[in-house]
Amino acid sequence: MPTAPSGVYSGRAILRKTINGSGKSTVSIVALVGMATVMEYAGMTQLLAEALSNTGVLFPFLSPFIGALGAFMTGSNTNSNVVFTDLQRQTAVALNLTVPMILAAQNAGGALGSIFAPAKVIVGCSTVKGADDAAVLKLATLYGVFILALLGLLTLVLGG
Repeated sequence: MPTAPSGVYSGRAILRKTINGSGKSTVSIVALVGMATVMEYAGMTQLLAEALSNTGVLFPFLSPFIGALGAFMTGSNTNSNVVFTDLQRQTAVALNLTVPMILAAQNAGGALGSIFAPAKVIVGCSTVKGADDAAVLKLATLYGVFILALLGLLTLVLGG
């Protein structure tokens, strides 16, 4: 008959280790969701969406770059989506664009932006002795912006 786990593998020990290990990420997620909520309820997102709607037909091209900017700033595609998805949605609605296409561009741009997010580049370079994080960041950004431009053109053609 199997016995219940004990010691290091007990449920309490696992729960304690999980809670202790998730503190920093929980704080950052709560802060970003809080910021996005305040922006929405204060009308800031609507104001920014109105300003972005002045880009007109070029907005679908810019949409992935906004997603990448969020990931570059926060180091995470998820956080980029938390901060900028509603902005992208409101702008798409204001311009009568296909909302799912614009939100897909936001998400794809965020994924690409996380490639050259400084936090991720530094962590990646820390695993390789002698890696030059500035050179890696420069090259990753160059490739990333090129791919973002292609994604922007694709979004412009398909989603505009």
